[in-house]
Amino acid sequence: MPATPAAGPCVALLGPGGPALTQAIEARMRELGCPPPHWLWTEQTAQVSQAADLRWLLAPDPDAPDELNALAAQQALRSQLHALGLAYLVLRGSPAERLAMALQSLVPWRPALRDHLPQVGVASRRPGRWTCDTCGDPACEHLGLQALVASRQGN
Repeated sequence: MPATPAAGPCVALLGPGGPALTQAIEARMRELGCPPPHWLWTEQTAQVSQAADLRWLLAPDPDAPDELNALAAQQALRSQLHALGLAYLVLRGSPAERLAMALQSLVPWRPALRDHLPQVGVASRRPGRWTCDTCGDPACEHLGLQALVASRQGN
């Protein structure tokens, strides 16, 4: 959590695809009159990200031709982050979903963003819709896992 909402954040980007995401974030924040974060670009190593307030690990595109190499590189970055004891957020999904997740993570530093972001997570869903596999809400994913375990125990 930041010391003051006006300060920071410094964001470390881990994994390929960062330039497009940073451009989209900066454009959206300019539209909303919010200063963008400070970028700490690092595709290959988690070591550099120790100075960052936030670390975003960009999930590989499942349609990429070299998906296996990308997954191996992401696993290496995850291992480095875990070894360093650093928290991170995995940004996955479409470019719009990645943008929404990234902007949501900036709210503690830029509270003005809150009013302009789509509501996500369990509370935002209409009754009867269950899409935990795509929402990215840990509480929702945990509910899905509990339901799966319970269904397997019943069989």
